[in-house]
Amino acid sequence: MSAPRNETTTLNYAKWLPIYEKEVPYQIISAFAGNYKKTNLELGPAPCPEVIHDMCGMESNFTADSHGFQVCHQETTIQNWTNREVVESQYFAEMESLLKKEPDDVDEVFFYDWRRPRKNIPFKTEGIVEVDLEVNSQYLLPVGNAHVDLSAAGVFKRVRSHMGDRAESLLQGRVRAMNVWTPTCSWPVRDRPLALCDGTFVKDTNLLPTDHIKKGYIEQTSNLMYRSGFRWYYLSGQRKDECLIFKM
Repeated sequence: MSAPRNETTTLNYAKWLPIYEKEVPYQIISAFAGNYKKTNLELGPAPCPEVIHDMCGMESNFTADSHGFQVCHQETTIQNWTNREVVESQYFAEMESLLKKEPDDVDEVFFYDWRRPRKNIPFKTEGIVEVDLEVNSQYLLPVGNAHVDLSAAGVFKRVRSHMGDRAESLLQGRVRAMNVWTPTCSWPVRDRPLALCDGTFVKDTNLLPTDHIKKGYIEQTSNLMYRSGFRWYYLSGQRKDECLIFKM
């Protein structure tokens, strides 16, 4: 096992704008007819670099409930990540088993979305002229700013959208939206590893709820606004059998 390798870099954050007093922060990620402004967000670099601490060798110190994320070991049998039927049968079954075993207090798992793994390769290099974000098997580029995929309100909306008559009963108990991040390459991840912010250092006032507009559904996500004192982590050389689980 290699020694931990902390990195120092400058991260991008959302900025608070006066327009949000009368207009909801939003991002349009689907193609719509008409001349729409894609977003009213302003993103920019933090005023100073931040240390991204390497979890290598200390993985057991982190859990989803204590920090908001954890490292788990799970082999996958998936070879073709563009085959939707294979992913939604085999991979979902593998991840359901993992989620019922690793985080505390999981009785039921429901998958509402998945994505083909990201690649740090420009779309034009792959011959992709138009990106359709509605297609799960379309890979995405790494996201360049600190964010949370769902806000608390976004979680409630997802439960009500997917769970029908059971939604209100389920919401009387504990409900969590969780993300599983699995490398698909046979070599350790070296380029653009995922950075995770320790949730114990994030306050509600640091989060900017943002409408994430797609055809047929408006998600509510959160973008992180900068303040000094965040604590960031990553897993150096993440392998195919190492999953990152993190809470929304």
